[in-house]
Amino acid sequence: MADSTLLGGTFSGSDLTAGSVALTGSAGASQTGRPALAGPGFVHLRVRSAYSLLDGAMTVKKLAGFAAKAGFVAVGISDPNLFGALEFSEALAEKGIQPIMGLTLPVSFLSQKPGAAAGPDGSLALIAQSEVGWANLMALSSLSFLEVPAGSLPHVNLQKVLDHSEGVICLTGGREGLLSRALLANLKSEADMLLRQLAKAFPDRLYIELQRHGMADEAQIEPLLIDLAYQGNLPLVATNDVRFDSPERHRAQDILMCIGQATRVADDKRERVSANHCFRIEADMVALFADLPEALANSVDIARRCAVRPLMRAPILPRFTTAEGRDEPEELASQARQGLEARLAKRPPVVEREI
Repeated sequence: MADSTLLGGTFSGSDLTAGSVALTGSAGASQTGRPALAGPGFVHLRVRSAYSLLDGAMTVKKLAGFAAKAGFVAVGISDPNLFGALEFSEALAEKGIQPIMGLTLPVSFLSQKPGAAAGPDGSLALIAQSEVGWANLMALSSLSFLEVPAGSLPHVNLQKVLDHSEGVICLTGGREGLLSRALLANLKSEADMLLRQLAKAFPDRLYIELQRHGMADEAQIEPLLIDLAYQGNLPLVATNDVRFDSPERHRAQDILMCIGQATRVADDKRERVSANHCFRIEADMVALFADLPEALANSVDIARRCAVRPLMRAPILPRFTTAEGRDEPEELASQARQGLEARLAKRPPVVEREI
C-alpha cells in the first residue's frame, strides 16, 4: 500500500464483494423531497477511527468487521484528517459495505479577539458526493494543516469551505459544530448568518445535524436546531459521533482523550464523551429518533447521494526530459557517471605498494 496514492473513483456495485446488499434507501419519505425506497432505516455517517489522533479508538480493520457484523450496508468515516481514507475505503469495500468519505473539519468564522491565538470556533462535517467533492475534501484537509500560524490547531476559515463546496454535502457538525457552539454561546445573529452562508454555498446539500448522546448541552440546543431547520426549510439528519465500538470501551476512550488534551480524568473543564458515543446498531438509532423519522431517513438519503471512494493506483510521477533528449534512465546514468568522476577527481591517486 506504500506504493499507492489516493485516487477518486466512482463507486459502483463492482467495487463490492459478491453477495453484498445494495443500498436502496429508507422507509418513509425524506425531508429533502426525494422518494425513499425500502431499505435500511439508518446509516452511520460520523465514525471516527484510530487515525483521528486520539479522538477515536477503532482500527479501520476492526471498524469494518464490526459494521459488517451489525449488518450495515454503508458507513461514513469522519476523522479530522484523511490519513485513514484509503485503508477505510478498501476495508469496507472488501466487506461489501459502501464507504462514505467524510471529514470533520475544524473551522473558524467568528471575529478573533485582540491578543487571542488563532483557532477553530467549531467544526463542520463534510462528505464527498462526487470526485470533485473528494478533491475538495483533500484540498481542505491539506489547508487545515498547512495554512495556519505556527503553534495553532489545524483549521481553516469559513471562506475556504465556501470556496470548496462543489460536490460536497455539509452537515452542521452536531454538538461540536459551528452552529451548536454559536447557539450555546447565545450568538443567535452569528448562527443565522452562518446558516445563510452555508445554505448559499451548499444548495440542497446542507443538513442540520442532531445528536443524542445524553449530553446536557445537546438537549439544550436541540429545539433551537429543529426550529432553525423548519424556518429555513433545511433537512434534519440524525447522527451518532462514534468514537469506540461498545459502551464497555468508554473508560478507555476517556483516558485516551485525556492524553490527547494533556489533562487529567478529574478535570471538570476538559472535553468528554459519553458511553453513547459507541457504534450503536441500527435498531437503537431508529428507536432513539423515533420522533423524528425524517432525520433517520435523511441519513440514508445522504448515503444514496454519494458515489465516490479512493482507489489504489501506482504513483503518478512527472516525466523528466533534458535538453540533450535523454530519457529518465539515461539521465540518471549520466549524472551518476559525472558524480563518480567528480568524487574520484578529489581523491589522491592510488599508489601501488608491495607488501
